[in-house]
Amino acid sequence: MLYSPIANVRDNVQHYVMRGYEQIINPTFSSDTVWTTNTEWTISGGYLTYDGTAGTSAISQTGLTGLVLGKTYRIEINCISNQGAGGNNIYLGSQLIAAPHLEAGTFVKTFVYSGTGSFFIYGRASEVLVLDSVHLYEINTDTPINSLRQGS
Repeated sequence: MLYSPIANVRDNVQHYVMRGYEQIINPTFSSDTVWTTNTEWTISGGYLTYDGTAGTSAISQTGLTGLVLGKTYRIEINCISNQGAGGNNIYLGSQLIAAPHLEAGTFVKTFVYSGTGSFFIYGRASEVLVLDSVHLYEINTDTPINSLRQGS
């Protein structure tokens, strides 16, 4: 497991967010081979672009086999731009993770997994959405630093 510090000190112990392995295959869009797209979605040059010409449409990825029901996960989506309006629903199977209007910057959401394996992000009619990465990790949100062992 990888770990990174968070600003959280309780009982004179600094706590860390433990981050597990990446669950998304090809999270930086180096190719389109594992993503299911419609004609209004393109993957090129490390970017995912939705052109909004066909109304509301999703890009998806199936076969996320490492997810465990009841575990806590964090999704991180790096948005380059979004020219449009409406919520960009994010699903993990039947579980709605979030419905933000993705804007330039990094969207982060922590949630407890209760869905099924396929991952979806929806683009909206008339919007132009550009993403450069989508990450999904299992996390342990409350690990004291003294419980971390070197090399783990």
